[in-house]
Amino acid sequence: MKNRIILILALMLCTVSALAQSDGSQRFSIRLGAGLPGSGTEYFTNGTNQVTYGLAAIYGDYTSDLKASPALSAEVYYLYSDVFRFGVDLVYGTYSNQIIDGLTDQPKRTRSGQSFIVLPTAAVNYYHKGGLKLYIALGVGVGYYAGFDTMQNKLAFNVQFTPVGVEYGRKLFVFAEAGLGTAVNWLRGGVGYRF
Repeated sequence: MKNRIILILALMLCTVSALAQSDGSQRFSIRLGAGLPGSGTEYFTNGTNQVTYGLAAIYGDYTSDLKASPALSAEVYYLYSDVFRFGVDLVYGTYSNQIIDGLTDQPKRTRSGQSFIVLPTAAVNYYHKGGLKLYIALGVGVGYYAGFDTMQNKLAFNVQFTPVGVEYGRKLFVFAEAGLGTAVNWLRGGVGYRF
């Protein structure tokens, strides 16, 4: 899996490098980040702990706590003007828990899943001074949820709204975002490079 992620990131870098303008303007940026996972946690656990009554409630199987990786993201943006930019946001996450036998309290099996989300994204820079940029962004796309055995359809609609985003730096920069979404929720941060 790591090899696939590295290959995808390398292809993104090569594609953007090939499209980069030679006039010295920094029209493209690549960002790598991590944040709190979005709806993948609900999708993964939905339907695993069903409410039962009587002996089944006492001795029925149950699930362990959910373990989720941070939502890892790779983004490529094209700066159309000083205010508007658009691109694509790729988000990857992993999830796992165990089914525990209600009689023996021993693990019966491990459940694991992965989410792969693609979000075409547009952002508006509403403040730009020196190396500081403040922006708002919206991404709408689709996610594929592999190993989510409680989902009937492995594809799901995804949306990402970032009302507050901050970038600081010139060519090499850091960013932090606060927002709501199904791919990344509440907080995300990372590093980027403009060329």
